[in-house]
Amino acid sequence: MPVKRRPGGPKAHGPQVTPEAIALYERGRQLQRRKWSKETERELTDVSFQLASALKLAPFNECPLDVDTEEPPAWVRSDFEVADWHRSREIRYQLESALRARRDAAREARRAVPPSPPPEQAPPGP
Repeated sequence: MPVKRRPGGPKAHGPQVTPEAIALYERGRQLQRRKWSKETERELTDVSFQLASALKLAPFNECPLDVDTEEPPAWVRSDFEVADWHRSREIRYQLESALRARRDAAREARRAVPPSPPPEQAPPGP
């Protein structure tokens, strides 16, 4: 039986670390370092939802912004929850690595650009 093929290959399953996801992750990390306020909490929640959407995570999946310890918290008990936590932790590692690579590339680009010469000044006149 003939099957219609998708242009560009089969549909990608699972989280995709995209430039949008990296930017959202970076913004979320900045918000987490801020002093707590209702506005910061609201913005962090919005960024968390946007990040989950960009990564194609289901609403019940743990957000990579929330898995900031080496082991799952005590309240994560079922096998599914533990596996989901570790999956989100792996996504967080990928986002951290991509963010680090992006920052390194930006730093190298700044170093590669020669500094512009200072503007010429007219000699002092009488």
